[in-house]
Amino acid sequence: MENPWKNVALDDYENHMSLTCVYQLQTLNKIMGEQFKAYDVTSVGILGIAGGNGLDNLIETKSINEIYGIDINEEYLNASAERYPLLANRYHTVAADINGSCDALPRVEMVIANLFIEYVGCENFVRAVEKMQPRYVSCVIQIDPAESFVSDSPYTTKLEVLDCVHSTVDSNELHMTMHAKGYEMIDSFSSELPNGKVFKRIDFKKTNPT
Repeated sequence: MENPWKNVALDDYENHMSLTCVYQLQTLNKIMGEQFKAYDVTSVGILGIAGGNGLDNLIETKSINEIYGIDINEEYLNASAERYPLLANRYHTVAADINGSCDALPRVEMVIANLFIEYVGCENFVRAVEKMQPRYVSCVIQIDPAESFVSDSPYTTKLEVLDCVHSTVDSNELHMTMHAKGYEMIDSFSSELPNGKVFKRIDFKKTNPT
């Protein structure tokens, strides 16, 4: 079965995420700006880059000179590159489905994965981290109230196709899976959203980098 992320229009996804009642695109942009500044790294890989939301924070951040946007949807990747021509010499797109193979993933000093683990699971995520060998990993998971992961909006029906590949991330499972691969949690932050949902950012550091 083809991954449904290949068939979700970028406009539908971003229009939904940016609605005032959802406010996830704006919140993730702010969080990603903080992630870029958090650690002294020169290369970063962003899993699930979609249309490149947050990359604008890197235009003035010259210390990070190698940026890899990784996604399963090549149309998303093309859009992310077209939107930020000022990053052209530093930004590289990588088409990859880590549910299948991690061979195309680059080695980087930091991995960012925001609302990504929900669609691949902890084991596949950590397998990708092992291939990329970062010193730091910063990820955002969503904590939901009683309603579904996808917030109600005029675009909800167009995003319901993602239900078959989505699963809630258990933060304890994530911690244990990362710990088993030599990563310790070093920080955690929470951001509340208008509809009662919460974004939880969790940062890890490799305990014995090679």
